[in-house]
Amino acid sequence: MSNGAFPFDEEGNVTMDTPEMIEALEFYTSLQDCAAPGANYWKQAREYYITGQSSMLFYSTYVMDDLAGLQEGVEPTVAELSAKTGFASTMIGASGDKATYGQLVTMGITTGADTDAAVEWVKYILEGDAYQKILAMAPNGKLPQRTTAVEEWSKAEIFATYAPEVLETIVSGFETAQRWAFVPGYDSVQRAVIGDMEGRFLDPTAISNIIEGTMTPETAAAWLQEQVEALYAERKAEAGE
Repeated sequence: MSNGAFPFDEEGNVTMDTPEMIEALEFYTSLQDCAAPGANYWKQAREYYITGQSSMLFYSTYVMDDLAGLQEGVEPTVAELSAKTGFASTMIGASGDKATYGQLVTMGITTGADTDAAVEWVKYILEGDAYQKILAMAPNGKLPQRTTAVEEWSKAEIFATYAPEVLETIVSGFETAQRWAFVPGYDSVQRAVIGDMEGRFLDPTAISNIIEGTMTPETAAAWLQEQVEALYAERKAEAGE
């Protein structure tokens, strides 16, 4: 999304093989050239960073206590690592604009629920001190979306060794948070297709195939186009379109 690559255009056509998509695939897979050899996941990424073997990692804010030496069994060997660490909360592609990926924790009241009790619970969480208590359960992973709560949240012990601008950067990242499924103008069928894409790991599969050398960014984009067009046709048939 930061490179202007989207699964559908304004006319409802599948657009998984656009120049922007190919460029994004090229960039994303080229990051492998900067990584340690072999397969890596969150544990290796963290270990390489806290031991000074890599200078950058993709990770959620849940790593903040690890870097500050507050997580039992995780001891950074880089002195004052948290004070030396900055965060990039947004990405900007060569052909796109700012984008941030994240999760928003919400409270929904289900059909058939005890509505009065549920409303009182939501009010308790959002209007009183309970909001800070909920955030404090994992302050490095739960970020306040109410600006009035940021100051109190930032006083958590985990953040003591981080520069103030780090917290400002992290909180402001939500301003550009985006998901394909929430693009204005997409209808319910298109959102269902996006869910299918995510559930079937189509993009990760394409990226993996490029890294392994069985696809190029161009052939991967063509494969994605074919796969998503088939899913779209299937979903439209189900909806009677």
